[in-house]
Amino acid sequence: MHHLLSRLPLLDENFEQLNPSSDVVDFVEYYTICLGDDELELFTTYVRKSNLIPFIEKAAPDLHAALVGSLKHTFAYSRILTALAGEDDVNAWGIPYLMEADTDIESALLLMSNGYHKPTLQMLRTALEASITHAYLTVIGVTYDDLPTHYIPPMKDRKRGMINRLVAIRVLTSEQARSVSTLYCDLSNATHSQYKYLHNKFEEVNERAILANTISIIRSVAICCITVMLQMTRLHLLSSDQYGANP
Repeated sequence: MHHLLSRLPLLDENFEQLNPSSDVVDFVEYYTICLGDDELELFTTYVRKSNLIPFIEKAAPDLHAALVGSLKHTFAYSRILTALAGEDDVNAWGIPYLMEADTDIESALLLMSNGYHKPTLQMLRTALEASITHAYLTVIGVTYDDLPTHYIPPMKDRKRGMINRLVAIRVLTSEQARSVSTLYCDLSNATHSQYKYLHNKFEEVNERAILANTISIIRSVAICCITVMLQMTRLHLLSSDQYGANP
């Protein structure tokens, strides 16, 4: 396992308390220090631009620190991805799915800032899928030119599922795979409009509970994306023939 993963999750923290010693700064600088940027300044700008602090202060101010804690993880994914891409340090960088996951997370945050909780979860599901798909396609040796016609198997399937395949070749541990599978099931329930995720219920909706759950899931999805990205840098990926993969 990539050693940086032992530092996750990052701590919840009030926005006003962020400082150069905040854990998010040290975490991302492991890869971004070569870029010469002020990561604290970039993170505070990132949080402000999300417009989520005014939103959470109005809707559920007691979740302020938890929100900032989750945003640390989405920021870390985006920043480390930027650094790795600049160094051509991500396996199969020609496959665009890691960047797609970053865009999906950004879209999810925009939806959340406007109060659209179920669509937020739907976008987070696509981010998780994109991250896992990147690792899977890399393992089986798919190139960018292959993508338009290449079959992408289901996330969860005992024989052909992408999550199980990544466990088999040690991109994910069994424990990480269980976490991804559980998270994916929850997000799929939102995507398929399970009743508890509906906006328009006849009974009163507990807005704070919905927000707390959404913030927690944002953190979990970002951690999964970071995990896949860092594990891909750690592994020496062999050819699809050696893995016995069938595209």
